[in-house]
Amino acid sequence: MTCSSGNCCSGATACRAVWPTTLPMARRAMRQLARFFESRKLLGTFAAHAFNGKAQIGSSVQQCTFYLTASALAFDPVGAGCPALSGTACSIYERRPLTCRSVPLHYSRAAAFAADDLDAFVATPGFACATHKDAPLVLQHGVVADPGIAESRAAALAQAQQDAPWKAALVKAMKHGDPRVPSLAQVEKAAARGALTVPMLGGWEIAAEAGLLEAGAIAALKRSQVIALDRLSAARGITLVAAQAIAEQRRALA
Repeated sequence: MTCSSGNCCSGATACRAVWPTTLPMARRAMRQLARFFESRKLLGTFAAHAFNGKAQIGSSVQQCTFYLTASALAFDPVGAGCPALSGTACSIYERRPLTCRSVPLHYSRAAAFAADDLDAFVATPGFACATHKDAPLVLQHGVVADPGIAESRAAALAQAQQDAPWKAALVKAMKHGDPRVPSLAQVEKAAARGALTVPMLGGWEIAAEAGLLEAGAIAALKRSQVIALDRLSAARGITLVAAQAIAEQRRALA
């Protein structure tokens, strides 16, 4: 969950205050405002649930808005990175998901962060980024210039709207103590440490119960997962812990 800031000021005096500034300072302030408002809009789009509460920020307790997000994660018990990799190449490149298509300017990040995100991505050790003068243009004057990335970011926003009923069904299950998903209280308690993970099977079943997924689709998804798990199990150098994790996932799909 992400906590946004509380009230911008506490009284009329603060709102009327006039501070000396320069053009560069004003531009920086505008960029910061753009980042804040776009980030908050994206959180509202991708979040499954939002609620108000209090959080310790620095030395004070502030009123905040908490956002709960739900997303799918790749199962990687052997620590080999993306399971779709074949050597150094993507084996599903033509049908890779939107989260990959929007790299290095991921759709969950505000466009106002694009320049910083691109610099950080290029500077990451092991990432083979083309930075020569003839390399494809990704970003120009703070605007996403790569058509594929721009389309992927737009498609992700549209997909988030389509996923809203499923997320609503998941939140309903969390509120009613469904054992297939963690409760809202459990998620809130674990927020400081990181995300909670549960098998996708429960999410698929909840989608089917809400009339969002056909039973036949669940059977097909389970078969594809079993095939993927068997492929992982046959990988060379697999550890005992990884083998046990794969076996546990396979039993859950039986």
